Amino acid sequence: MANILKIVFLGIVGFSFLVYFTAQKPKQITSRETKTSVDYENLSNNLKNILKEDSYVIVASYDAMLVLKDIKKFLNVEKNIILVPNVSNTSWAMKKLFVESKLEELKKSTKEVIFYDTNSQLANILNIYSTKDRFYIYKFEKNILKLIFSNKIRENLYQEKKLSKKQILDILSPLKKIF
Repeated sequence: MANILKIVFLGIVGFSFLVYFTAQKPKQITSRETKTSVDYENLSNNLKNILKEDSYVIVASYDAMLVLKDIKKFLNVEKNIILVPNVSNTSWAMKKLFVESKLEELKKSTKEVIFYDTNSQLANILNIYSTKDRFYIYKFEKNILKLIFSNKIRENLYQEKKLSKKQILDILSPLKKIF
C-alpha cells in the first residue's frame, strides 16, 4: 500500500514539473495604450486572408462575444464583420481545457467570421492587454486597420442564463451610429 502511495505521489510531482517547465510563458505587452491604427503588413497572415475592404473587426472578451455575435440580427447590419475573441489574459491551462471548446460553441452559434486569436498575435499587435470590460471595433480600409469605437461592457455576461432582447439592444445601441 505504501509503495502505491509513493508511486502516485511521485507521478503527481513529476506531472506538475512537466507542466511547469513546458508551459509557455505569456508574452508581456510593454505599452498599455491601444493602437488606433495598424498597417496591413503588420497583421498576421491568417487575418490578412479574411480581411476585405470595409471590413469591421470586433475585438472583445468571450463574455462580450455572446452579445456581439448577434450584431447583424439586432441592428440589421449587412457589413462584413469579423469577431475576435481576446483570450490573451487566459492562462495556458484554461485555454487548453475550456476556451477552445467555448470558442467552437460560439462558432456554431453565429454566422459571423470568427478569427481565433488563441496565441494573442492580434492582441499584441494592437496592444490590447485586456478586454475584460471593454470591446474595440476596428475598420479596415485602404490597407489600414483603424480603431473607430471602444466601449465598456458589463463583466460576466456569460453567467447570466439568458439576456432579454431589451438588454441586448441596450448593449448594442451605441453601435447604431457606426453601422
